[in-house]
Amino acid sequence: MKDVLGIKLYTYEEVAALLGIHPTSITRYAKDGKIKATTIGKVKYIPEEEIKNFVLGKGSQTESKPEQA
Repeated sequence: MKDVLGIKLYTYEEVAALLGIHPTSITRYAKDGKIKATTIGKVKYIPEEEIKNFVLGKGSQTESKPEQA
């Protein structure tokens, strides 16, 4: 977990471990726009709020293009 300006960011692997699924599933969800990810350097991160929304079934709360992986 990385903290940037008070926002907790998690790698795909960390999110997968939290949810008990394979990291490939997280990659697919990001590509499909089901969860919003951001890239810092060469590492892709998912904000904590996006993880909460995903778990609660709210999906991505911001309108944007799906993550390009």
